[in-house]
Amino acid sequence: MRAARAKSVAAGSEAPENRRGSTVVSDKQVATTEADLRRICLAASYHDVVENIPCSLPVLNQPTDDYRHTRAGISPPTRIQPADLVRERVRRFMKLLPEVLNSERVEAVHDLRVWSRRLQQVLVTMFAQAQDDPAGSVIRSLRRARRGLSGWRDCDVLMVLLDRRLRRLRNREEQQAWRVVRDYLAQRREKEIRKARHRLANRKLFTLAQRTDQLLKHRGLDSTSNDEAVNTDFTATVAEFIRAAYADWQAALALAAKTARRADVHGFRIKTKQLRYRIEVARDLGDKELIVQLNWLKWLQDSLGQWHDRAELARIATEAIANPEFLLSGPRPASLLLRRLARELATEAAKVKSLLAALRDHSELSQFEAWLADHGGVRDSASADEVSDQPEETLST
Repeated sequence: MRAARAKSVAAGSEAPENRRGSTVVSDKQVATTEADLRRICLAASYHDVVENIPCSLPVLNQPTDDYRHTRAGISPPTRIQPADLVRERVRRFMKLLPEVLNSERVEAVHDLRVWSRRLQQVLVTMFAQAQDDPAGSVIRSLRRARRGLSGWRDCDVLMVLLDRRLRRLRNREEQQAWRVVRDYLAQRREKEIRKARHRLANRKLFTLAQRTDQLLKHRGLDSTSNDEAVNTDFTATVAEFIRAAYADWQAALALAAKTARRADVHGFRIKTKQLRYRIEVARDLGDKELIVQLNWLKWLQDSLGQWHDRAELARIATEAIANPEFLLSGPRPASLLLRRLARELATEAAKVKSLLAALRDHSELSQFEAWLADHGGVRDSASADEVSDQPEETLST
């Protein structure tokens, strides 16, 4: 028996079997198999998402690439050129457009709006005086597409809030009122989806890649003979537009802190988005000095978005229950809903007022102003977003 056992151990190439004849895998083998499977899945995912897309550009914002170059002792790739930045953002936008037209995935709707903003900001920076020329037409197409999706996105955000609330509520009468609101919102969402897809099925959107390529060629940004000069000039322009956006942001902050009106706070939220996305242009061009401020603006945008979402939920709820039959048959559920809304609106208003007051002396602003001082000496510039970004009544993105 010992000889047979030793023979079995010495063979070692075959795994033992259990009583049913299936192979018994050790814990170490399982761990190795799972690790290999994860690596295979990650490689396949990257190949499907990036390699199979007909684009010669590198994917932006991949910190692992810099890390690998550093570990290998190789200098990281040169910073991306302005034309490549435009093409990459066009590629991201065009990749999401068919998905939004053919599915109702919440993340796709959100991402399409985000990439429309990112593409819009780099275009309004590159083509500052684009009122009536082809660049202005592209910018307006992006704005219309994003605004067409705003109602759909709003309903998605509010549906999440409502589902979370219904799971927490224990009062059946109040649950009844909130279910009426949810049914109303579900019907509205279907209408917004149809309206958004009708607006997105536009020839101008599907030719966006060709139109932007023509703009770059007309501007002389598709050649490599003057890459360094073009990059230096565009970087200075980006700093100039960040300065203009920061001035608008400061003015909007002062107005919102003074009045605390919903419209003024919402306008400040829009200016926060514009400033954030303009700083992202500088980041993608290789400027890493404002990463902390960029994250802080993202946090501020999310905080203001939560306030705006709850205010919009209150507006939708009052529309939904403003039904004579519902109010006559169940006045108590409606009264419970309205009482809760009144408490929440008062709490959120106090939070926003406190937030706006604290922003005036925040430490992140002094660091940001120091960056602006280092990039000074730029000429005064009008906000190019006047071409493309009037305040949008949208929820958090």
